[in-house]
Amino acid sequence: NLMDDGLTPDAYADDGVYTGSFITTSQAGNYRAAVSVEGTVPPLFSREVFVLGSVSAATATVNNFSDAPLDNDSDGLFNQLVISFDVSVTVPGDFYLLAILTDSEGNEQNIGMTVSVSGISTLSVSFDGETIYNNGVDGPYTLSALRLAEESGFSVAVVVNLEDAYTTAPYEFTQFDRSALQVKGGTTIPMDLNSNGLFDRLDVSLDVETVSSGFYEWSATLRDSLGTEIDFDSGSATFSAESNSFILMFDGTLIGDNRVDGPYFVSDLLLYGAGESLVQSTGVYTTDTLLASQFESTLPPPTVSPSATPTVDPCNDPINFCGKSNKVQICHKGKKSRCVRSDKLDDYLNEGSSCGVCPNSNTSAKSQKNELFSR
Repeated sequence: NLMDDGLTPDAYADDGVYTGSFITTSQAGNYRAAVSVEGTVPPLFSREVFVLGSVSAATATVNNFSDAPLDNDSDGLFNQLVISFDVSVTVPGDFYLLAILTDSEGNEQNIGMTVSVSGISTLSVSFDGETIYNNGVDGPYTLSALRLAEESGFSVAVVVNLEDAYTTAPYEFTQFDRSALQVKGGTTIPMDLNSNGLFDRLDVSLDVETVSSGFYEWSATLRDSLGTEIDFDSGSATFSAESNSFILMFDGTLIGDNRVDGPYFVSDLLLYGAGESLVQSTGVYTTDTLLASQFESTLPPPTVSPSATPTVDPCNDPINFCGKSNKVQICHKGKKSRCVRSDKLDDYLNEGSSCGVCPNSNTSAKSQKNELFSR
């Protein structure tokens, strides 16, 4: 029977949610149950619904959490943050493990993998240090979700489902590894040099973080939303370690003559010096939304508005940029959406991937896992 009395397994009395249990599940696997409801007073009614549940052959407990940072390359910065814990299962087997690390601003890092567990086993999940640095949030960090599911054929049964399972030590994000050169943002600075109300130049100030001080050189292009190259600039300067900035200067007349409205995209960045280099083809910086008509031009004003709406290059579309880590979302070989570093984008495009989210595909076993875990 289904009850709404607040007694186990029902959570709250008289809340309109009826709960029941079915305990004759001696075999592990997927169970499909039919639930029928009939009204006994007018107006009479009859309802039937089917529910699907998974039963595991094992039970599991998790305890003894600990965390330890790893500096794999001995450079004084942590490459990984490893969280370890003991898992005890009643029946050995293969289990799918999902762990989510969350900082105080809600940035998440997910780890999913299949593990073999027998008796009492110590498991570890390694979270990427560079991702922690790029999020720019100090610890402590929270293991906000830990889920363990038994895998058996087409059945995936959750045996452990913990929230806020563990809190790490109070690390600073600057203790973690980072790229030797990183663009951390920028500023759009349109310049009206002759005070006639039109911009003669578009300056872009880029903020850069470096590990080593020294003499650096750079070059970059400015592109419109169609991917057309508008202008190119280069320069050099001496940088200190940590935070620096440099300015790219683009010809305003070329922007006006191009007649494509902004925002505009700084791309094809080459930055090198002090034994380090950064090559980033897309996602370097997106300017403020400016109109081409706000810039100087050698062409007469257009007499007819363009009839077609320009199509935005998906590799330069901000909707496909992944957070603050200079990454671009791609459809990897037409199968799976993922975020990749901008400086590696050309490699993925050359092997058949495309920028943007993959179109819908048939539900896979992994999708089934994700659906179960999201409940």
